[in-house]
Amino acid sequence: PSVLGITSPTIPAPATVDARGLVTAVAPGLAVLTATFTLGGQPATASVPITVLGITLDAPRATLDVGAAMTLRPTLVGDSA
Repeated sequence: PSVLGITSPTIPAPATVDARGLVTAVAPGLAVLTATFTLGGQPATASVPITVLGITLDAPRATLDVGAAMTLRPTLVGDSA
């Protein structure tokens, strides 16, 4: 089985990863996504640096009535290398 993890010099880390491998940016900063798995019976590791510069939403402001819902679409402003 594969193991995924995020490491970062900042706390909290600027990104999270779930059990399915979905990476979510949560704050500006630097992080490294690391996957550990078995390849040909041998352990292997792959790492990808992630820089999160910022997160914006498609609506800068919203007002909702009690019980109402709204979907906001985030846009990641960053670089994957």
